[in-house]
Amino acid sequence: MLANLTISNFIIFDHIEVDFFKGFNAFTGETGAGKSMIIDAVLQLLGEKANRNFVGSKKETALVQGLFFIDNPILKDLIINNNIEYKNGNGIVVTRKIYNTGRSTATINGTLVNINFLKDIREFLIDVHGQYEQQSILNKEKHVSILDDFIKGKISTIKLEYIDNYKELQKIKKRIKKIEADLENKEDRIDFLKFQINEIKKADLKEDEEAKLFSEHRYLTNIDKLNNSLNKASYILNYSEKSVVEQLSSVIYELSQISELDEDIKKFEEFINNKYEEIKDMSYELNSYIENIHLDKSRSNKINSRLSTINELKRKYKMEVLDIIQKKDDNINELNRLEKLNQEYEKLINERNIIKKDMGILADKMHRLRIDNTEKLEKSIKDELEELNMNNITFKVDVNISDKFNENGRDIIEFLISTNPGSKMESFSKILSGGEVSRIMLAVKSILNKIDDIPTMIFDEIDTGISGKTAFLIGKKINKISKKHQVMCVTHSPQVAASADHHFKIEKFAEEKSAVSIVAKLSKKERIEEVARLLSGNRITSSSIKNSEELINNSF
Repeated sequence: MLANLTISNFIIFDHIEVDFFKGFNAFTGETGAGKSMIIDAVLQLLGEKANRNFVGSKKETALVQGLFFIDNPILKDLIINNNIEYKNGNGIVVTRKIYNTGRSTATINGTLVNINFLKDIREFLIDVHGQYEQQSILNKEKHVSILDDFIKGKISTIKLEYIDNYKELQKIKKRIKKIEADLENKEDRIDFLKFQINEIKKADLKEDEEAKLFSEHRYLTNIDKLNNSLNKASYILNYSEKSVVEQLSSVIYELSQISELDEDIKKFEEFINNKYEEIKDMSYELNSYIENIHLDKSRSNKINSRLSTINELKRKYKMEVLDIIQKKDDNINELNRLEKLNQEYEKLINERNIIKKDMGILADKMHRLRIDNTEKLEKSIKDELEELNMNNITFKVDVNISDKFNENGRDIIEFLISTNPGSKMESFSKILSGGEVSRIMLAVKSILNKIDDIPTMIFDEIDTGISGKTAFLIGKKINKISKKHQVMCVTHSPQVAASADHHFKIEKFAEEKSAVSIVAKLSKKERIEEVARLLSGNRITSSSIKNSEELINNSF
C-alpha cells in the first residue's frame, strides 16, 4: 500500500506530506484546487512521462516521493535482482525528480533506476482508474482484456505462450515480405552485383597503392629539377673553387698544427676529421645516385594509366579506395544471400506454417475458455450493476471468431448492453451515458478486484454524471472494494465522500503573484462540514450539517 506521499514544487503544491491509510481514502475540494494533480504526482512514481510544466513557477526541480509497503514476493525479487537495497518490513521509497528542462530521474531506496523499471513494477503497486480509463470501456478492443482478466488464472499461461508466438510470427512475416520484395528483381540484382564485383576485382585495388603511386608520380615528373639540384650540390661539395671537402681539409690541417697545445683543440680536430670522412663518403654516394638517375617513360605512362583507372572507379562509386574494396566484399555477401534466397524463403514459409499451427491450437484453447466463462462474467456484471441501481439491463459478451490471428488469438469480443426491457442490444458507445459508463467501469473493477492482488486502487472522479441514490450506491461499492484494497478516490460527490474511511480536503490559496494548494486530513467535525459543503454549496446551514451527519452515519 501507499503509506506516504511527499510532493515539493509540483505545479501548485509548494510542499505537502500526506500519510495514507488502509481502507477508503477520499479527496474533495473546490474545482481547480488540485485534486487531480495528486493523481498526476502518483503517476510520476509509476513511470508516466514527465513534463516541464509539472515544475512549479520559478523553480528548478519538482520532487515526488512515495513510501510503499509491499508483500508481493515477485516484486520483492524484482527489487533485489536489480541491486536495490531492501529489508523486509521497511518498504520501498520511490523518488522522482523532475527538472524544468523536462528531464527527470528516478530512484528506489536511493538507487538510481530507469524510468521503464517504474513501469515494470507499476502492476504490483497501484491500479489508477482515471477518466481516460473510464472512457476506454467504450472501445470494444479493450473488452477481450477485461474478459481475460476475469479468467486470468485459467488463461494467462496459454495467452503468454500465444503472445510469444504471435510476436515471433510478426518477425517471420516481416522477413518473408522483405524476401518477396527481393525475389521480384532477384536476377537483375544478381547480374548487377556480378558486374560490380568483376569490375572491382579486375581493377585489383590495393589498400596503400594509391599513395605509393602518387609518390612515384611526383618523383618522375620532377626528375629534371632533381638532376639539376643534385648536380649543383655535388659541384659545391667536390668541384668548386672552394669546395666543401677542400675547405674542411684546410680546417683540419690548421687544427692539427696546434692540437698538441690543448686537449680541447685535439677534440675539435678529431670531431671535424670524422665529419670530413662522413662527408667524403656521402659525396661518393651522391655521385653514384646521380649516375643512376634516368627517366623511365614507360613506367611514367603505367603510373598515369593506373591512377586514371583508380580515379575513374572513385568517381563512379563516389567512394575512396578502401570503401570500394569493402563494397566488393559486401556485394559478394549479398550475392551469396540472393543465391540462397529461395531456400531461405522456403524455410521461413515452413516456420510460419508451424508457428501458425501452434497458434491455432492455443487460440482454440483461449476461445473455449472464453466461451465457457462468458455467462459467468455476464451474470457477475449484471449483479454488480443492479447493486449500482442499473436494473432491468441485459448484458452480453459477444464472441466471434476471425479468420486472422490478432494479439489475443482469433476472437473478436464486444460487450453489448440493453438498458431497457425489450430494447435492442447495442454497443456501449452507442447508448451509454456518462453516468452509466462510470457504473459499468466500477462494476468491472469490483469484479476484478476480487481476483487482483494489486494493493492500491485510485479512482479519479468515478462519480462523473451521477448523483443521489446512485452516488450513494457507488460510495458503498467503493467502500466494499476497500476491504481488500487500499482505495484513494478523488470525488465531487457528497455520497461517495461520506462512504470513506478517511477524508482529505485539498484547498487552494491565492497569494499576490501565485497560488498554492494544501492537503489536510479532516477531523470528524471538519468532515461533517466538508460533506455539508458538497451537499449545499459554500453556504453551510444547520440543515445541511444535519443532512451531512445522517449521510455519513448511513454510509456504514
